[in-house]
Amino acid sequence: MDKKVYNKIKLQYIKEKDIIIFQQLRNGIMGQTMNLQGKGGRKISVATYRLSQKVVGFN
Repeated sequence: MDKKVYNKIKLQYIKEKDIIIFQQLRNGIMGQTMNLQGKGGRKISVATYRLSQKVVGFN
């Protein structure tokens, strides 16, 4: 199964089970930055992920 398809299925499952958690995931600061369109959005997503890795201290 393709990773994009799998992630969409996970989000649909969360949306069906608990709409409040789904809205918090999509509308939070990390949710907004991770869902930007295009090449620039991808770069911002990668930069945000790397920053969070350094802050949390994993990988």
